[in-house]
Amino acid sequence: MFPSYCVVCSRFTVFLWATVLTQTPLYLCDTVRDRNDLKGLRNEVKELLLSIESEHPNEKSCSVIPKRVQFSRFSEKHGFHRDIHSSLSILLDPAHHCTSCDLLLIESLPSGLFVDLYQAASAVEFGGPQILAFEEIDLEKPAYLSGGHTILVYPSSPSQIVALNSEFRVNFTIEMPVHLRYHRPSSDTAIHSAHISMLAPYLLIHCTGTSAIGTHVTDEDLSGLLYRAPCNATSKTSCLWRLLPQNPKENSVLHFDVPIGQQHHTLVVTTVTILATVAGTVALLVTMLKTSAKAKPD
Repeated sequence: MFPSYCVVCSRFTVFLWATVLTQTPLYLCDTVRDRNDLKGLRNEVKELLLSIESEHPNEKSCSVIPKRVQFSRFSEKHGFHRDIHSSLSILLDPAHHCTSCDLLLIESLPSGLFVDLYQAASAVEFGGPQILAFEEIDLEKPAYLSGGHTILVYPSSPSQIVALNSEFRVNFTIEMPVHLRYHRPSSDTAIHSAHISMLAPYLLIHCTGTSAIGTHVTDEDLSGLLYRAPCNATSKTSCLWRLLPQNPKENSVLHFDVPIGQQHHTLVVTTVTILATVAGTVALLVTMLKTSAKAKPD
């Protein structure tokens, strides 16, 4: 009981002070760039992939030509803790000779949002995705002290290619928990929330099969559609991944509204924080003294 009480009191205090101890108002609205106007990966993403040390490249890949790619995602839950559900369906060219495919999502997280890598690692055994980050992600920093992050997201297992009505498809679903960061309070009483936009990820696919037919590199591949990246989040082996096209008509950008504090509440918040801290300390000391008195032998 006592540790739980202390944790709740501590988090309450941190939240209040994080809301108060700033002077510059902010209404966050990340700039959304149309990823479909870009040819291949952005240069900074390419550099991140090249920075990963890999050994013994895995050349056992099976080339596929996607005829149609359908990607959708939505956010579930409310407050500072959300679950992002992503679904991908790929219609393949019937001439393929592959049996299964792996998916790689390259996510660019804005400064107001983060992924808890410890939570993600513990969820892998329950079917959660594997996540590889290029740097340590600080879970406690507010949005105005944090930068954006790029992460690699892998489904926990490959998906089999299925035939249905003379069509060949491969489907993926991913559920990834994310958390929103605290923001600066505002001096404008009309602003009560900060806006965060999360871009659609880059989608890359790596397939395997029993045939080497179609594994040659084409001019299209050389133009920036094939990239080397780790085969999974824990492997030092790199695989060749094909960048999938995305439909510009599909709106896969997620938007979040985060409540922010008001600067004119500084006195109230400070007073409540001090009173809550003092009351909690006194209550804890009284309880400890009573428990100690009962434990003494007569």
